[in-house]
Amino acid sequence: MEQMTGAKETEVVVKMTSKNFRLMPEMQEFYRFVHENDLREEVKTLLTMLVGRKTKERRPRARRKLH
Repeated sequence: MEQMTGAKETEVVVKMTSKNFRLMPEMQEFYRFVHENDLREEVKTLLTMLVGRKTKERRPRARRKLH
């Protein structure tokens, strides 16, 4: 087990919302990578496939009976 040497490590936790999603450092790096390597069409195709799979996997929730 590692011991801390007096220095406190701080971790910034950013709550991901639809408004700040694109401002996350990881996403900015991804956008930069896609732009610099001219991969817009390939990324769009991949994201469309992933979103399509995800929506197919979702099942409607069973409604709870109130009475």
